[in-house]
Amino acid sequence: MFVRSVEEARRTLVRIARDVLEERKPEGSDPEFFLFPPGGDSWEELVRCESYRCYDPGVPDKGMEVSYALYEEGGLSGVGGMIWAYGVDLTVTGPPEVWDHPGHMPCGLDFID
Repeated sequence: MFVRSVEEARRTLVRIARDVLEERKPEGSDPEFFLFPPGGDSWEELVRCESYRCYDPGVPDKGMEVSYALYEEGGLSGVGGMIWAYGVDLTVTGPPEVWDHPGHMPCGLDFID
């Protein structure tokens, strides 16, 4: 999807997160497991749900990848820590300006390895 401004990109991401969450949340879902509130409509609410970001300034055309955990249910103990039984995530790619990230600074490259 192409947008014309950072503000339009942010509004679009919030709308998509709301739509994805509405479509993917389990029936009878427990409100305590929502990281992004149902009907959420602010950029700040979405930013609080960010789970990782990855950007390589050496490949700027690839953009920055950012993932949001919108809903997580479960909390089962397993090898290596906690495992979630069900989650709704959203991963998006766009220019680093959307997230106020400097275009010359890498981040999250350890996720690629």
